[in-house]
Amino acid sequence: MFIVGIRKDLGFTFEFPKPLEGDFQTRVLRDVIGDLPEPERQDCGKYWTPKSEYTYGQANRVQSLDKPSNTIPAHHNSGQPIQPIHPTEAPRRFTVRECLRIQSAPDTYVLPDDISLSAQYRIVGNGIASRVAWYIGCALADQLRFKSKA
Repeated sequence: MFIVGIRKDLGFTFEFPKPLEGDFQTRVLRDVIGDLPEPERQDCGKYWTPKSEYTYGQANRVQSLDKPSNTIPAHHNSGQPIQPIHPTEAPRRFTVRECLRIQSAPDTYVLPDDISLSAQYRIVGNGIASRVAWYIGCALADQLRFKSKA
């Protein structure tokens, strides 16, 4: 949910932009993370869940490569991040880089190595998709500019 507040004295109500088309439209998961390498199996403690069966919450987090991703959560359950489950490599959860890509952060954005993995997931989950924030910000700037000329 996005909330945009405008001071009453500015005399207009923000109108959210229409969904984008073409290169900027919503992309499916395959287009967002499909070119990333698989994590090494030696990182199994980081990205593969130790459970052989999914809990109800995990089963509802399995993604589809042919649909947009679900929301990346920031909450934890018993100290373990509840992250979306990779659609083709279950029971692997998404890596932090995959989550950053889903949030549309550029690959140049890197989280520090000296913070815990759970903190990295929390940072990504608490973020806003960069492309969405940019698009809403541009719409707000355009509307403010138009209003100031009127």
